Amino acid sequence: MAWTQTDGNRTSALPAWLTPVAGGAILVGAIGTGAGLASQVREETWWILLLNFLYWTGLAQGMLVCSAAFRTAQASWEAGPNRIGRSTLGFLAFSVPAFLVLWTGRTHWLTWVGQSLPEKAWWLNEPFFLGRNLLALVLIALVSAAFVGAYRKAESLPESAKPAHHHRLNVLAIMLAVAYALTYTLFGFDLMMSLDPHWYSTLYGAYFFVSTLYLAMAAMILIAALVREPLGLEAHLGPRQFQDMANILLGFGIFTTGLFFAQFLTIWYGNLPEETSHLIPRLYQYPWRGVAWAVLFGAYLGPFALLQVPSQKANPKYVRWPALLVVCAMGLERWIMIVPSFTTERLAGLHPFALSSGLIFLGVFVLVVVRSLSKRPQVSQMDLELTLSD
Repeated sequence: MAWTQTDGNRTSALPAWLTPVAGGAILVGAIGTGAGLASQVREETWWILLLNFLYWTGLAQGMLVCSAAFRTAQASWEAGPNRIGRSTLGFLAFSVPAFLVLWTGRTHWLTWVGQSLPEKAWWLNEPFFLGRNLLALVLIALVSAAFVGAYRKAESLPESAKPAHHHRLNVLAIMLAVAYALTYTLFGFDLMMSLDPHWYSTLYGAYFFVSTLYLAMAAMILIAALVREPLGLEAHLGPRQFQDMANILLGFGIFTTGLFFAQFLTIWYGNLPEETSHLIPRLYQYPWRGVAWAVLFGAYLGPFALLQVPSQKANPKYVRWPALLVVCAMGLERWIMIVPSFTTERLAGLHPFALSSGLIFLGVFVLVVVRSLSKRPQVSQMDLELTLSD
């Protein structure tokens, strides 16, 4: 049943068809993924399952962290965007069992399993690998739940208790931001860089968590542009909010591009085989070279150019297009960073069965966001008080 809100003569609601369509996507995705795991594309199905886990979990967690960052900065314009960011909490509960399912197929995607790596054995061993990544995932989910729970608790607090609660929210926001940086640096090293166990880069962890925030900011803009009118949130998701979010998206895009270039430049002038072996198949050799160019223009140069129009940054109908471009292109970026670790000779992972797991993650994400925004569409008074004190 769709949630509705009546404001005078106006009725606002999210489309009722979103829930059954999302449920159908989950069902179709589960059937397709099961078929993939039982067929000749078993390996590719596991690879794309890893890709979807990192993409969607990072997107959901990143949106929450953006809300925490706004809170940490005491941004007076952030009531609407903060509400959008907090809507993804439920997805983190799905991410934990998804990681455990992914772990059952580790022999298909953890390339170092069964290899002799004496110099890295203390770090790349299965018990320690599972323990640290699962613990990090659970801990950041718990901190995220505490952060969102504090906002919900504020709805019933008396005025006298609010100053202390503002402080508690600020502390939780800082904790979440720090936990995110540590956790997603770890994920970058473990779940992506270790797929090519003989390659290493000290910048890779930073690149991974910053690029994930870039993706999350784009998703936040896109969702805000889609739900602001149906939920009647125009007052809190207006021109100022979209302009500020677009500027943040531009900043993250420049930062992400800078980190990639710094990593590329170091590898290029070093010209060491253990470093160049990772980039050459992805950037210079066919068939992945074309994907690399698509990522360059879709994730970096294209959004940068589109966000150079100051008069349009405050226009939700305009800014959603560079945001959509980032959301799509960062999926390609994750694809080219993960799959060539398994095969560089073909564009693997494109079989319909292998791609089916994406429908599961997309469906769960839509269900979580729709349920959250339908149940509590209003912005938090704790954020509105920041606006009033500006």
